This record gives sequence, structure tokens and C-alpha cells, in this order.
Amino acid sequence: MNGAKIEQLSGVNFSPAQKGNIDVQSMRLRLDSGIQVEIKAAQLRGLTSLLGGNSAQTPLIINIGQVRLRNLSSADSNAEESPPDQKRHHSAPESAPTPITKPSTGGVQSAPLRLSELLQRFKKLPRADLRIRQLTIPELSSTPMQLNIQSGDGKLESQLHSNRCRDCGLELQLTTGLESDRQSALSATLRSQGAEAATLQLTSRPHRSTSSQTPINRPDAHLAEPRWRIQSDLNVNVIAIQALLRQLGVQPPVPELEAYQAKGSIRLQSSAEVPDEIMQMQRYKAFDTELHTDALQFMLPPAIAGAPMVARVRSTSALRWSLATLQPLQADTVSGTLALELDTLPAASGRAGERKGTEGSDAPLLDATLELSRESGQPRADLSGALQLARAYPLLAVDRWQTALAPYNIRDLEGQIRFEGNIDLPLLADWQSPDAFNPIGRNLRFEIKPGGKITAKVDLPDKNNPLQVIGWSQAHVAATIEKSAVFSTEQWSTPTTLTADSVQLTVTGSGKDAKATFPPIRSAITDIHCEDIFSNHCTAALESETGELQLTDSKTRAESVGISLNLRTSPMRTTAPPKERHWQISNMNLTAKKVLSGAIGIQDAEFFAPALECKRSTDRTSCTSDQLAIAVSPLSMMDSRIEGVLFLDQFSLTTVPDAEPGSLPEITTRYRAHNLVMTAMDTYTVRLDPTGEATLKQGVLEGKSTVKAGNIQLESQWQHNSESGSGQLAFTLPSTGFSPQQSLSTVIAGIPADIVEGRMAASGKIHWPAQSRDHVEFSLQEAAATYGDIVAVGIDGNIRLNRNNNGWQTSEPAPIRVQRVDTGVAVNNLHFTLALSPQRDIVLDGFAAELLDGVLTASTLRWNLDGAPRVSQVNFTGLSLRKLAEEMEAENFSASGLVDAKIPLEVDRQGITVEDGTVQSRPGGGRLRYYGAFSPQMLTANPQLKMIAGALEDYEYRELKGTFTYPLSGDLTLNLKLTGRSDAVDANRDLVINLNLENNIPQMLRSLQASRNLQDVLENQVP
Repeated sequence: MNGAKIEQLSGVNFSPAQKGNIDVQSMRLRLDSGIQVEIKAAQLRGLTSLLGGNSAQTPLIINIGQVRLRNLSSADSNAEESPPDQKRHHSAPESAPTPITKPSTGGVQSAPLRLSELLQRFKKLPRADLRIRQLTIPELSSTPMQLNIQSGDGKLESQLHSNRCRDCGLELQLTTGLESDRQSALSATLRSQGAEAATLQLTSRPHRSTSSQTPINRPDAHLAEPRWRIQSDLNVNVIAIQALLRQLGVQPPVPELEAYQAKGSIRLQSSAEVPDEIMQMQRYKAFDTELHTDALQFMLPPAIAGAPMVARVRSTSALRWSLATLQPLQADTVSGTLALELDTLPAASGRAGERKGTEGSDAPLLDATLELSRESGQPRADLSGALQLARAYPLLAVDRWQTALAPYNIRDLEGQIRFEGNIDLPLLADWQSPDAFNPIGRNLRFEIKPGGKITAKVDLPDKNNPLQVIGWSQAHVAATIEKSAVFSTEQWSTPTTLTADSVQLTVTGSGKDAKATFPPIRSAITDIHCEDIFSNHCTAALESETGELQLTDSKTRAESVGISLNLRTSPMRTTAPPKERHWQISNMNLTAKKVLSGAIGIQDAEFFAPALECKRSTDRTSCTSDQLAIAVSPLSMMDSRIEGVLFLDQFSLTTVPDAEPGSLPEITTRYRAHNLVMTAMDTYTVRLDPTGEATLKQGVLEGKSTVKAGNIQLESQWQHNSESGSGQLAFTLPSTGFSPQQSLSTVIAGIPADIVEGRMAASGKIHWPAQSRDHVEFSLQEAAATYGDIVAVGIDGNIRLNRNNNGWQTSEPAPIRVQRVDTGVAVNNLHFTLALSPQRDIVLDGFAAELLDGVLTASTLRWNLDGAPRVSQVNFTGLSLRKLAEEMEAENFSASGLVDAKIPLEVDRQGITVEDGTVQSRPGGGRLRYYGAFSPQMLTANPQLKMIAGALEDYEYRELKGTFTYPLSGDLTLNLKLTGRSDAVDANRDLVINLNLENNIPQMLRSLQASRNLQDVLENQVP
């Protein structure tokens, strides 16, 4: 078919991606012999096999649906018939196309594809002009295109235009040099309505390899394996390319390409040394490539980051890389610098740069410089720049990031983070190695520079919000990186470490009540080290402080709060559901200058945990510890306080799933203490050894305890509500015995009265705030007690105190019996009822006792605990003067007779006084004998005194009466008038004697007590 001309060609579909398949609907050829050939439904399969080369293994297959021949040189010829030798080619059924297969080469591979031979074929192309009016390439577009090809004289020119855009298309020109000029050039231009969308200039020329010794211009040079130097220069206008694709209806390589809205230009210059057998990839050498970009910009659609973003790339110095060989890939050099920018777009306008006016707001989200280099044979990338966090706001507003950060919502994010980093890029040969490491790179180092400050507002969730307990619904966070934070990893698949020296945090809370104010929490996170940041395997130290913490909707608050701890986190455990994250806290020290919860106050509180093991699953967080310590100095409740260290054993803390906002966690623990000092009523001190167990649930702390103090063992149950500040204590003291060696004062220091014998029991229930149902009950059995120098023995009684509005009072008068009270003069068989009035009066009703063989009585005795003045009447009846003389143990004094006395007692905070007390003898009188009252000198100088002294040595009185006073000094003044007779003066005449006597009663009683001790009193109890 040499010399055939194509007269008509239609319905051509070319599929380059499918091994060069071509479908032709119809084609008409004219031969030089005048025969016209019409071909319909032709198919060419495996057209690439015509190009040869070692890789062309696919045979060429030609399928023709119908062939029609006409002889146009004979006018008389009837086209109905064809020569016999042509009839067999005249027609083939369309349903069964006749395959024509390229002849087999007997198993020998097709000839190699040589560049020199291809160029020679192009040189020999005849002059031709081919026009295809309708050409369809399905892989590119369904729109038909027109193709014009002109060849001849070593040139090939073609124009490909779309029927949709006459000014859009591809212009291609291939020129091959003459034998003396073997250089060839290819130029291609993509045009979009007259503008150049892309241009490509490619030249090839013979090149003598440094390893070849055969001159290229020798006649036998083709035998010396000629090599070629190929150079290319590609320029792309990104906007014009996208416009061209739209105008031609061409499907872009990336379906979402239009969404990127790219603009800018790219220039790629490259050169390479290739073999004549162009399919021999292992013989390609000396690849040199340069890439230039000038303000390349493209949009990142929301599918990538969750919100639209714009990226800008600019080469401040060209990216250059050189490859020594292609197979294997071996890089010689790599260099260049790129300026990178990444920014967000406001969701409303979709345009970059619309932000509120803040410092640095004109800077993009990411402003970085990427530098490529090669050091010691290793390619390397260095990245440095800054992040403007305020530009991240559109990202935080989209569902993807809100879901990722849930349940927290971050708003008003601001600040700048400066960074630098580098990574060793893999040698290109490693990419093809079967045991290659991750090709992304190795020895990654990323450093966040110091000085960066980050601020943000964080909306806290209504549920599972640990800060809700202090009333926070929003947190204002300010973080400052004081020293560098460094991330590093050997390669992408190995753990990533983090090292940071110091990060300062200031967190200020706000609540739903706009008027509520909260002191900031200031924290320092130091010594941060993560063995693997992505598996949460880290250690750090934390120190925090704040002026005050107030538990929401409660009466509990703490002032001047501080905490320090060491933290170690562990990788998440996934061996068994549910997944759990573990961490360990060591040396945790929580302090507060003051803690107040209702009526309870704690000064200088300290909580210390040597070790806490914590874990978090999907629905709860729990922490456990073998031992914790709480120090209080002191814990006060009303007029009582406790000081010392309380140890918590088997401590467990658990957050409650789906708990109400602000709920406290649940806590269970056992506790103990040694030498815990308790002071009651600001006066009485006892050292306690308590043990017990406690729980905290739904904000209620409750427990039970056993308190040991000396020989006392107190059992108690207690409860405290942190929300209301209320609580209660119920206690029981079983019957406990005392002795002089183990008295009550050895347990409770500071008590004015001591129990030295007998038994005591107590019980009670106390609430805070105080309630009317509070009560305390205690009893004494055969007890002996001391009060100063006074000793009381044989005490029996049971007293119950109830709370009133002002304090305590007895529910009813309590009968009390005392066998003996020794004040120096014994008082025996005391009986009375004891009551504490609402006015804080101690009231003794029906008081009766035996004194000096007489009777001591009082209808009511009162003593006010607050020292208010109280007056009571005490009566002596039948007091024996003989017994009084015996008790006084005076050798020069004796008396007989009975007297009565009335004593108006007045008691206040200063003490006891008596005014206008009276004394009167009983009828029948008595006898007084008083020897040696006066010295001989006094008697010689005063004859009257001598007469009285003589009369008192043996005086029988008929009547004795007088008055007396007793001031606060204790000096009793007694004014007596005696009427009677004395044989020493005149036995038949009455002698009236007036005596004024003074005596310090406390001294007298002490002198009397000095002659006996406590053991004597206990041994001489009244049977």
C-alpha cells in the first residue's frame, strides 16, 4: 500500500493508556493504481509493539469489520464485482471481525527500541498532510477533537484542537537534524484562548560518555553504543491549565482539581544522559533537575483539614537535585529553599485574611521556610517558621475539630509558636530496597522555641467536668514556653520522644454567674520527658498555686492552695476491654493555709501521697494508694481542735459515671494516727490514737473510728456533708476504771477536776451546726475525784446534757451522791440533784450533807459558768464545837456545845464571798477552854486582858452568838458575844465576853490537808 492516500478518516478513538489501542469507525484510501479501499469498524490492539524494545511483549492484533474495494481507473467496470483474487478480501461479517495478528518471531524478542532509529524514521517520513476531523480520546474527554499533522524534510508538526474551543489546543513540533547535525528538538505548547498554558522545550543530542573512547564523528560511531544528552524546559501556568481543562471538557488527573483553585507558575528544567536503547533504565545517568515556583497558590478543600485553607509555595532558591543513576536510584546532590505559607479562610466569606485586629494578625497560620541540602552524603530537610494560632479559629469552628476536641470547646485561641526542625531524607536507593526503612525519613528533630505564649478560652462540659466542683464552666488558659521543647525520633515508625524543661500555665475560671470571680491557678510544668509521646509514655513535674478554691453550692472553701507532684504516664492497655490509660503520681504534696467547711476549720492543712496509681477508662477515673498522710495544725470545730498527722491506708478514689455537675468523686479509705492532740473547750488536751475507716460518696464524708487515749477507748461514728457544711458525731465510752496511777488527768491534761478512782462511762451525739437534739450523757460509779486540794470520794450519778439555743442544759435534775468531800474538814454523805440551766447555771437542789456532827443544808446552790453573780443560802444546823476543835487539832483549845449558822453565799467570776453571816448557839450552852492565848508580857501590861484570859481557861457559856464576813482574800472575820460564867472570875455572876476573831480559811484548810494525803482519804472512806 505504498503511495496510498487517506481520503477520509472518521470516528477515531485513541486509548494511549490501554497499550495504544485505536478504534476507527471508517476510513477511505486511494492507491496509486486507482483502487479505492473502504474500511469500516477497524481495531488496532497493542500498537506499542510496533515501537519495539525489550519490554514490548504484546503482539499487534488488527481486527477489520468490513473491507470494500473499487477500481476507479475503468469507467466500464461494474463495482458490483471484484476480481476473483480480491473477492476473498471484499467483505467480512461485521459480527465476526477477521483478526490479523503480527507474525511470530519464533520466540525471539522484538528488536530493542533505539532512539537513533526512531529519529531516522522521523527523518524519512514522506511529505504528508493528515487531517482527522473527529478524534475521540475517552481517557481525556468525550468531546471530539480535530487533529492536523504535517510531515516532511525531517519535521513533524501537529495541531490538536477541540470542537468546543477553536483557540484551545496542543501545538507540537518535532525537528530532527541532518546527518552532520544529529541534534533533535521537540517543542510543545498548550494554548488556552491564545494564552500559553504550558510550554515544553526538549532537545536531544549525541553525547560521548566519559567511559566511551570512540569519537562520535567516526563512521563506525554507531557501533560504540551512542549515548544522548536530553534537556527539557517545562513552564506551566496553573490558572491557564485549569481553564484549558474546563474549556476542553477534559477530566483532570485528580477529580477534585478544580476545588484546589490553584494559581501561579511552575518551571521544571532537567537534563539527563540516556542510552540509545531508551528502555534500558539502568543505563540512565546524570539526571539534573531544577524546580522553580513563583507564588504558587492553591486551595485545600474542607475534606483535607475540615475547613477551607489556602497554601502558598515559593522557591526562594531553586530546588535542585542530581541523580547519578536511575537504577539503582543514587542521588548526588539536593539543595534549594521553599517559602511555605498555610492559612485558613473565614467560613462566611471564604476569603483569606479576614481576622480581628490582633498583633501579628496579618501573618498566616503557618509561615515557614523549607531548605533542602546534602551533608556527608545524606539528604536533609530543614524547616523553620512560626504558627499564628489566632488564624486557626475557623478550624476550631467546624464539626470535625469540635468532635475531636469534644467535650471541650476551644475559643479565642491566640498566640505564636516559633519552631525549627530537620529530618534526614532517605537515599533514593532505599526506596526500592526490599528491607528499606520507612521512606519518609529518619533522625527527625522538631523544636518549639522558647518565649511562645498561647491563650485560649475553653468551654467546659456540663457533665464529666472535674472543675465543675469549684464552679468553673469556662477556663481562660495562658501558657508560656520558657525553654525549648524538642520532639525527636530516629525514624517514622519508631517512638517519638519529647523533652521540655519548663512550661508556665495560668488558668482563670469563670462560672455561669457573670458576677462570680475566681482567683487564677498558676502552674509550672517542668522536667517533661516522653519516651513515646503518641503512646502517652511520659514523665513530668507539676507545681500549682491559687489564692482560693470554693466548692460550688457548698460552704467548703480553701485558701492559699498549693500542689506539687511528679507524674508518670504509661501506654494505654488494650489487652482486655475496656481500654485503660494508666499513670502514676509520686511525692504529691497538697497544702492549704486555711480550709473551712461549715463549723470546721483547718489551719495549715497538708496532704502528702508518696505514690498514687491511677487509671482512666471510657467512663471513669480511679486512683489508689497504699498510704497517704494528712497533716492539720489544727482542725477546729467550735471550741475544740485537733493537731497532728492522720494516715490514710488502702486509699481509693473513683469518679462517678454520669454524675451531676460539680459532684465530688467517691473515696474509701482506712485511717490511723498516733499522738493526735485534741484540745476541747480551748482548755483540755488529750493525746489520741484513732483508727477507723471512712467513705466519701455524693459529697458526704462518713466513717467510724476507735479512739484510744490512755486507758480510755472511745467508739464513734461520724458524718460530714461538704455541700451544706453540716455533720454529726455519735460516740460511746464504755465503762472505764481509774486509779491514782492511771487517773483521768493522765489522759486529759488541763482538767480542773480529776477522777482518781471508780468508773466512768459516756455517750452522746453532736451535730454541726448545733441542733436541739444534741446530747451528751456520762455517769460515775464509786468514783473518787479531786478539785485542787479538795478530794471527793464515793461519787455516784448519771448526768444527761441536751443542746439548747445558747449551749447545753440538763434534760432533768440528776441525783448525785457523794460519800465524802475533804476540804481539810470532812463533809460526809452529800446528797443533791444537779442541773445545768439554760442560763449556764450549775444548780444543786435539795443539798444536804453532814459536817462536824451537824447538818449542812441548802435548798438551792447556784454557780454560773460565765461568772455571773449568784447568791445562795447555806444553813449549818447542830454543828459540834467539840468536833470542830478536834478537826482543828489545836492543843490549847477545846469546846463543847452545838451551834447553828446561816451563810449567804455570793459567787461570781472572782470567787466566793459572805456578807452578814450569823452564828447562834443551841439552848443549854456549852464550855470553852482556851489556854495560852496571850503571852505573859501582854497579860502583865493589861490587867483586863489578864482577867479575860483567865476566864477563857474554863468558861461555861449560856449563849453564843455573832456575825461574820468572808471576803475574796479568804480572811474570815468573826464577831462573837458570849454570855456565861467562869469560876476563875466569879462563879455567881455572869461574865459577858466580846471576841473579834480573824483567820485565813484557805491557809487553815491547807494546813489541815497537809497532815493527810490522797491515799489516806481514799482509805478512810465512809463505809
